Amino acid sequence: MKRRKGTRKSQATRPKAQARNKRSDEAKSPLRPRIGFHSLPIEILDTVFKHAPKTTLLTSSRVSRLWRDFALPHLFASIRVARETSYDDFFDFLHARPKFVRYIRSLKLISTSLYFGPHPTIDPPFLHMLVEKLPRLQELSLEQIGINLSASPSTDTPVQDMAGPPRTRRPDGAFKLKQLSINRCIFNGSRSYYDGCDLYTLFTVLHMLPTNSIHVIGMWVGMPDSFDRNHPRIRCLSPLDISSLSLEDSHLSFTNYTPIQAHLERDALFCDALRQMLTPQQLHTLRLGIELVDRSKTRVDALGKLLRHAVNRDLRDFALPFKIQYPIDAQEEDAGADFWRLLRLECFPELETFGISLNLPSPGMQPAHGGVPRAHFSAVCIAIMSHLPRTLRILELTLWGVKELSQLKNTWAIDPGRIDDALQEYFPSLAKFRVVFRSRYYLLEFATFFWKAMPKSKARGILEVTDTLFSPYK
Repeated sequence: MKRRKGTRKSQATRPKAQARNKRSDEAKSPLRPRIGFHSLPIEILDTVFKHAPKTTLLTSSRVSRLWRDFALPHLFASIRVARETSYDDFFDFLHARPKFVRYIRSLKLISTSLYFGPHPTIDPPFLHMLVEKLPRLQELSLEQIGINLSASPSTDTPVQDMAGPPRTRRPDGAFKLKQLSINRCIFNGSRSYYDGCDLYTLFTVLHMLPTNSIHVIGMWVGMPDSFDRNHPRIRCLSPLDISSLSLEDSHLSFTNYTPIQAHLERDALFCDALRQMLTPQQLHTLRLGIELVDRSKTRVDALGKLLRHAVNRDLRDFALPFKIQYPIDAQEEDAGADFWRLLRLECFPELETFGISLNLPSPGMQPAHGGVPRAHFSAVCIAIMSHLPRTLRILELTLWGVKELSQLKNTWAIDPGRIDDALQEYFPSLAKFRVVFRSRYYLLEFATFFWKAMPKSKARGILEVTDTLFSPYK
């Protein structure tokens, strides 16, 4: 605005000042509502703070009382406690800050020591006291820490007496944790998790806390020559009442020398022992990451009995916990549907996702070689698929040991065309047939081979080829 000649500067700028004062008076007026972040609905505020990172939550808790009330529950909802020797200071923190206790819903206790260094050690009474002190705790994760089970109760003392009084009812009405995760822990003073534990120790660990879901990672289990449900260490343990059990990246081994025949039967022994320790028809999710490699009719039957006993009929996701490889069976029965009826897959009509693993012969092997499968891999896959519900949505085929394209072109080992015809016949509503290569070799060439060999699945738009490292080729 230009000032007219003969006027003062204050007179020329007076309209602007009056306009600013008018806007300021309107903002201060009690009749005009003030709109800001605080005026948003409570649901939106909670959603904003729920997805904020920890640093933002910490800063927001210092802005105002309103922001603090929204930020603190999410700031302390997930706690990670890393220590080298002990977790006593964490108990001191819980005593000094009782108002934060009700916010903790997920707790992870980990060790900062090296694999073979000293680790902080806990025991079941410690865990029970910890869970009792955190009434809203839902998920507990133990990672690379020591668990001392040597002070186990006597045969005449119930297990729960060792751990103190039973759990009290939580505000949400639940008695159990939602999930207990045990990741590469060290048991009873061992140097590292590679030393493992025996089968009875495994079941004692699974009974440490009442929970709905148990997730075990990286456990080496020493198998005895036989399993005794009335063994003094486990006869007081009630059957596990859980809805989800996952054993990932775990291994079975024998603690002592045993005959070869007993060694080959370790998988059936493990399935039978697990079946005796589980409540009937309670599992809705079962993932056996313990690799049951050597397989026979006895092992398949033991796995089928475990599924029939422990798994609920509404099972939705399951994968065979073994690789189908050579020699398949001395009687060459694997290619027939009757052999795989032992798995009792017909008992699960709601099954939506199923996985099969194949270990292809090494490059250069010929049909006359002793190290090739006696039954055709495609025939085995089709025999298994004949027992699956026709409403299956996702079928995953994992291929191990594939290093060259020639391994896939050998039709005496695997014929994708036969599998393609079977998918068209058995599963008209299949949404995805996923081929997973557990290797880093020539994925594009492998994907191109399957595209050409399975034209029906490609035309239906259900074929997907991927590996464990890269994005899928569709």
